[in-house]
Amino acid sequence: AHGAKPERIAALTFTRKAAGEFFDEILKKLARAAGDGAGAEKLAAEIQARGLDVFIEPMLEIVPLDVSLPDLTKFQALIFTSTNGVDAFCRQSKERNLPAYTVGGTTAARTGAEGFHNIKTGDSGDVEGLNKILGQAKLIAGIPVLHVSGEHTAGVIAIHNVPVERLIAYRADAVKALSAECLERLDRHDFAAAVFYSPRTAKNFTELIIANAREDKISAIKALCISEAVVKCLRRLPWQDVQIAGTPNRIGMLQLIERLAVEAR
Repeated sequence: AHGAKPERIAALTFTRKAAGEFFDEILKKLARAAGDGAGAEKLAAEIQARGLDVFIEPMLEIVPLDVSLPDLTKFQALIFTSTNGVDAFCRQSKERNLPAYTVGGTTAARTGAEGFHNIKTGDSGDVEGLNKILGQAKLIAGIPVLHVSGEHTAGVIAIHNVPVERLIAYRADAVKALSAECLERLDRHDFAAAVFYSPRTAKNFTELIIANAREDKISAIKALCISEAVVKCLRRLPWQDVQIAGTPNRIGMLQLIERLAVEAR
């Protein structure tokens, strides 16, 4: 699960032993990994090697769809808003010469690893940042770009005078059960905080907690949420505290985690 995308993670949880003197080291590693796809994949292992404990519980399972790529010669560029989109494209095509625009560092790293060389990525790690660099790019009016995505996206890609054709190449299905390890850790009251990046994962986590009659295990855990929409999906659970990022993106979430670190000192 080390390479799981943030929006697929319901609970990236810091245990109580990690909330004290080692929290600064966690923050440094998170900040570095946020802009480095390879670093993000190694993050959990590196933290554990330092005597820290981070637990990842994926809430969505990626299912590739049986679709075919359109004629690529009519497109002037590709857009990827997830590593799953990159994987779906590369399974079907050896084309690597088209410019690729990506949503953030992790997707950019996967795109580069697949052999693309002309890659531009947004600074903020969200669709807003991607739209910004697309608006600044010297794309030719009237010639389309291809956006390879899943059924659900975090925003709409919009480029002035440039058509965006979207190919839905995969779907993300909600998992139907919490792992045995997650349930055991909940029962031991291991978790100090849980991080939620999307309403879908928050909603599924809530439903699974209720289905497993673990509501009472939530009362000592802080929920760290990327947006108010996520908070609404968590209100059925008795959290110790619910906090929302100042901005609904990667940077805002890192700042929220940093605030928790200050409170833990």
